[in-house]
Amino acid sequence: MADDQFVKLAAGGNVLIIEDGGAGDVGLTNQIAGKDFFAAHIQPAFGTPAYGFNVAAHALVGCGASVASGGSCQSGALSGGVSAAAGPLTNGPNYARSLVANAVVGGVASVAGGGKFANGAITGAFGYMFNAAAQSLREPSKNEVVIVINNNGGGGIGTHAGMFVGDQLFDPGGSYMDDRTRFMSAEERDEFVPTLNDYAKYHSTSGGDVRIYRYDLNDEDMSTISKRVDQSPGGVLFCANSVQTCIAGVGPFEISTPWRFTMTFPSTLATRLQGLPTGNCTKYGGGAC
Repeated sequence: MADDQFVKLAAGGNVLIIEDGGAGDVGLTNQIAGKDFFAAHIQPAFGTPAYGFNVAAHALVGCGASVASGGSCQSGALSGGVSAAAGPLTNGPNYARSLVANAVVGGVASVAGGGKFANGAITGAFGYMFNAAAQSLREPSKNEVVIVINNNGGGGIGTHAGMFVGDQLFDPGGSYMDDRTRFMSAEERDEFVPTLNDYAKYHSTSGGDVRIYRYDLNDEDMSTISKRVDQSPGGVLFCANSVQTCIAGVGPFEISTPWRFTMTFPSTLATRLQGLPTGNCTKYGGGAC
C-alpha cells in the first residue's frame, strides 16, 4: 500500500476510516452503535447458485462504481467480486470485524487489478454494509415471541426450529451456540449474546427459506412460555416438538401440545403457525411466507 493510502482502525474497531491522500480525498467513516445492529447480511453457502449470483452482482456493481469514479472496471469488479466471494470466510457474527475484513479484501483485490487500495476497500466495505442494512431485522421486544423456522432441506420437512422469548434464545437441539463460539476465547464466549439477526443469518446459509414468525404477548403469557422453556429438555430430533410444546395453548398459539414421543417437523410447525389468525411472518431476506 502506498504511503498516501491507509486504513485506520480506531480503538476497539469501532470506527473504520478509509482515506486516500491523493488529488481527491476519499473517506468512509462507519460508527458502530450497539451490538451487531446490521449483522444480518445473508451469505449464500459455497457452491450454491445464490453464491454465484451474489459474487457476480457485487462484481458488476463494483465495476460500475469504479468507472463512475474514474477508475477501471477491472479493479472495481475484482474488489466487489472477491470480497463477496470471500464472504463465507469473512462475514461472521461481529459486524465491525466483518466490515473491516471486507474492506481489506476489497482493497487487496483492487490493487491486484491495478487500482487503488482505498477505492477497493470502500467498494468492499460498502458492499457489505448495503447488504447488511437491507437484511436487518428488528430484534425482539420484551413482550414478543419470535419463532424461526429453517424450512430448507430435502423432503420438504425443514431443518430446524427455534425461538426468542424476548431476548432469550431457545434453540432445542441446535448447534448455533457451539458453532458461533467454537473458536472464541473463554472471555469472548462469556460475553457472546445471541441475536435474532445473527441466528437467522446462521440458518440462511442452508437456503433462502428461513421464516420469521412474530407475536406480541402480555406479561402473563410471556412468563408461562419462559417457564416452559426452562423446563424443556429439548432434543436433537425434537426441535419443532419442543417449540410447539412451549407455546401450545398460550395467548395467540391456538395449537395443541404434541404427543411427547412423536416428531413434529419444522415444516409442519410452520404450517400450523401460518394458520393462526394473529401474528405475522416474513422470510429472512424479504418476502411473504
